[in-house]
Amino acid sequence: MNLPLVNETHPDAATLRVALDRFYQTSPNYGGYVAPSDQSQCWRFVVPKIEAIVRRKGSCRALEIGAGRTGFRQFYSARALHFAVQDVTGLNADYLRTQADEVFIGDLPTVTGRYDVIFSTFVFEHVTNPRATLELAWQMVEPGGALFLFCPRYDVPFYLPPSFDHRPALVRWLTAIYLLGRRAWTALGGPPAFLVTTDPSVFHREWARDRDAIHLVSLFDLRAFARGRGPLTRYALRSGSVKDWVVKNLLQINAVIEKPDTASPSLA
Repeated sequence: MNLPLVNETHPDAATLRVALDRFYQTSPNYGGYVAPSDQSQCWRFVVPKIEAIVRRKGSCRALEIGAGRTGFRQFYSARALHFAVQDVTGLNADYLRTQADEVFIGDLPTVTGRYDVIFSTFVFEHVTNPRATLELAWQMVEPGGALFLFCPRYDVPFYLPPSFDHRPALVRWLTAIYLLGRRAWTALGGPPAFLVTTDPSVFHREWARDRDAIHLVSLFDLRAFARGRGPLTRYALRSGSVKDWVVKNLLQINAVIEKPDTASPSLA
């Protein structure tokens, strides 16, 4: 039995990207397109970095990846911030032009320039080329800057995304078993996997949250990516109960990878 998992270099990943783009461009009722988003629990970790850079440089260039109908400008509106946004579909373009200093519609390579802070909230699980996305975003981060990622975490044993909702129980079980071994290999020093499922349930059932979560995001993959690049720090979101804590902090990645400032004097 072939498991529904590939890495981003597989031809099926490119086919999936085309199908997902078509879905997003023709789904005006998709959750991210209906109302401005409030991710203030995540953004409150981004703002201190922006303010630290403003104190150091006088201004800060920030980019939000997969902005959708972002509410970040309402959350933080300092004049010293140059705020750019990127999204794959033009459905939100008019709205985004009222929120940002620069708007890029298209895949991440359409973005130009370099940024002190790059962040995304609940986007990384929807990309078909996670390794390339990380690499490109990291290249755009200025020395002394940071890359923030907030997204579900799909390396907790037997926790699969809703994109597997249409799969038979046996397929889900075998996939979970395989992932245990693959995550362990990465955790022990092996290469990151950055696995993608190629036939998500959003193509088979009515849309529900994360039925289009095709990248099985792993903290082990992110740690492997960060090795040799910069320190990875995790944050704890506020929670009101044990269940809330599990959802926001065990089953979710709230992290930043900071790029060393090569212009800083050596401490040696």
